[in-house]
This record gives sequence, C-alpha cells and structure tokens, in this order.
Amino acid sequence: MTERIRPTIESSEVVRLFPTFVWKAQLARETYEAINADVLRELDELTRDQPIAASGEGWQSGHGLHKLPAFFGLMDCVSAAVKDVLGFLKIGNDAFSVTGCWANVAAPGGWHRMHSHPNNFLSGVYYVRSRRARTPSISTIRGRRPASSGPR
Repeated sequence: MTERIRPTIESSEVVRLFPTFVWKAQLARETYEAINADVLRELDELTRDQPIAASGEGWQSGHGLHKLPAFFGLMDCVSAAVKDVLGFLKIGNDAFSVTGCWANVAAPGGWHRMHSHPNNFLSGVYYVRSRRARTPSISTIRGRRPASSGPR
C-alpha cells in the first residue's frame, strides 16, 4: 500500500483574475452641447403627456432610444468609446451592437435603484443634466464588485 504524503504548500499568492475596469470619457463641449440639446428636446416630447413625478419619484423611457434620430449623435460617441474599450481589452471590435438605450428622469429627491445588466459585456451611463448632489445617491454612480453582486 502506498503511504499518503502530507500536502505541503510552499507558497501562495493572490492573482487578479477578474479585475473590474471602469472607463470615463469627457466629450468636447461642442459635442455634448449638441447631443444634450437633441436629447433634451426628444425627452421633452416623450414626457409631454406624462404626469409630473412627485418628489422622490421618476420616469423611465422605453429601451429603444438608440434607434431615434435625436440619439444618433450620442450613439456615435458611444460607438467610438466602445471601440476604444474593446481595443484596450484586445477584443475584436467590429461586430458589437447596442441592445438597449433608455432615459431615467428623476424628480428632486429621486434616484435609480442599484441594478445589474447581466446579459451585457459593457454597460454605460451618459448624464445629460444632473443636479449638484448633496447626497451621494442623487447624481453619482456607484457600483459593486461583480463577485458580490449576486442574482437580481
């Protein structure tokens, strides 16, 4: 019978296997002013018949805004940013697609709850207009480590 050897670990280390990268891009003033004007005009039209949200509440559009002409300028910037990110990650960047784009409009005191986009490789946020925050929940974005996110 073979004698069992007691395992001895000589060394160990932590290897960053799943790092989380966050990209932040600042558009040129003339670019974001034109985009914001188009987007705000379209959002005004989309919310025209909506009741005014009460304090702490908000409104969310449908998920197809990327297909509307008013959002084409924004989507051109998104496409350029995605190509840069995919290039940095050394992932082929010719065949990506945007699967959804929507707007959240919050009344004073409103916020968007924490959520995830489990079927997407990349997700993005574009702030058209934001109040200066007195509390971190109003006009900031927060994230969690993917390992601690759990199912939603």
